[in-house]
Amino acid sequence: MKKYLLFLIITFIVFGAQAQIDTIARSFSTTITAYDLKDNLTYIASPSTEGRETGTPGLVRAAEYIASKFGLIGIQQMGGTGTYYQSYKYIRSKSRDVTLFDSLQRYEYLKDFYVQADVRNGLVYKKQVVFMGYGIDAPGFNDYANDTNLTDKIVVLFNDEPYHKGKSLITGNISHSDWYHNTTLKLNRISKYKPAAVIFIDDAFYGKSNEIKRNLVNDATPMLVQSIYEVSFPILYTNLTVASKLLGTDSMKLSRIAKKTTKKHKPIHFASKNRFSIELDRISSVPTSDNVIGYVEGSDLKDEFVVISAHYDHLGMHKGKIYYGADDDGSGTAALIEIAEAFAIAKSAGNGPRRSILFCAFSGEEKGLLGSNFYVSNPRVPLEKTVLDLNIDMIGRVDSTYSALQNPNYVYPIGSTKHSSELKQLLEKCNDDYTKLKLDFKFDVEDKNKFYSRSDHYNFAKNGVPVIFFFTGLHADYHKSTDTIEKINFEKMETIARLVFQVAWKTANQTERLKLDIK
Repeated sequence: MKKYLLFLIITFIVFGAQAQIDTIARSFSTTITAYDLKDNLTYIASPSTEGRETGTPGLVRAAEYIASKFGLIGIQQMGGTGTYYQSYKYIRSKSRDVTLFDSLQRYEYLKDFYVQADVRNGLVYKKQVVFMGYGIDAPGFNDYANDTNLTDKIVVLFNDEPYHKGKSLITGNISHSDWYHNTTLKLNRISKYKPAAVIFIDDAFYGKSNEIKRNLVNDATPMLVQSIYEVSFPILYTNLTVASKLLGTDSMKLSRIAKKTTKKHKPIHFASKNRFSIELDRISSVPTSDNVIGYVEGSDLKDEFVVISAHYDHLGMHKGKIYYGADDDGSGTAALIEIAEAFAIAKSAGNGPRRSILFCAFSGEEKGLLGSNFYVSNPRVPLEKTVLDLNIDMIGRVDSTYSALQNPNYVYPIGSTKHSSELKQLLEKCNDDYTKLKLDFKFDVEDKNKFYSRSDHYNFAKNGVPVIFFFTGLHADYHKSTDTIEKINFEKMETIARLVFQVAWKTANQTERLKLDIK
């Protein structure tokens, strides 16, 4: 009833006063309320969804809730699909026994190394270990420039990309290239040599291994089927210290190799005298998960799309505890539903956007951005027609920095400076005119936590789509069972969700699409 009365008021304002488009936007954004955000989140982060781990009944119940809300508020299904669901398959495997060893030492699984994925069991026996730099093959930076015999060898390489004086040697600027933490791209390139195994050095990823360990122990090591089936050798991850032992060198030497990389790149390869074996015994299955996708059709520019995204999965249940994920990312999912409803109301009132708005609730984010990875490979609308992705992930809490300042009215708009200076200006204008939050761009300058590559917007950004990742930072309950609804600041969520709506509205209604000017 409340929304219906508000709809009548808005309709009167729009048609009676013939307000300008920005005034219209302000009016429709007020349909996004703390009350309704809480109502959505109360179910999404409830015991009945059991932490929404990908591949579980709890996630299915959450997907059904989102789809039902889309139907009730008038969000359209994509033409020809007859459903809000976009299904994808992925590999899920559990290790019964994984061993890395030489004649003198056995390395401990989940402490010294872990297995990201493999498609075969068996034994890789006494193979030579070789170092292969970053495993990158790009213009001006080719680790394969020298003929290297990698066949039937255990290949060790860095998983990130080289930087010099704060700039990527691949892109020439502060932005990451397609090779950055892109195991699929690196594996597809190196697979031509038919190595016995590949071991990635990935300290940043490995340092967050508590949650990775939990996933591995609880039978969840998924990768998209379309990615992993392209290789047939074991894929392991370890840290710099263990990698150095495998290569028969010291960690300082490997660290210096990374830091000494310059624009005058010469491939740095060396072979160890050591020989190692890898024994694998895993149980695998290929389950299905779903993205939930709908849209509001635009008018004269309806063939172009603004995407608004959030991930609705979380970590599930472990040792009897539910990991509720109220903030991560129940908050973004609840906001996505409310923003979708605001656009649907605008459309019903005869004031819909010029460009279409696509709403994507992705699954599998906690398993490695699986849902969004599948989407960009199988987009519902062409990526070249995708003008912008506004991704909402964790907007309901206050981090330690702003707790100390006693200021909850802020947001980190990550990535807004990466592709388009016009986008940052548009964001700032919307904020100045409507929400007046503190926009903190610090993670676009220095991002030690690599937040830019850790949520679903990143898969759009890698494909040249401008993005903004709306985020309010980590807190003490991040990835814990204590991330619960009573700790959410719904007024803060309301303000940020209204800002996302304003940016989407402005982008969807301006005549020219955003100009790209990557530095």
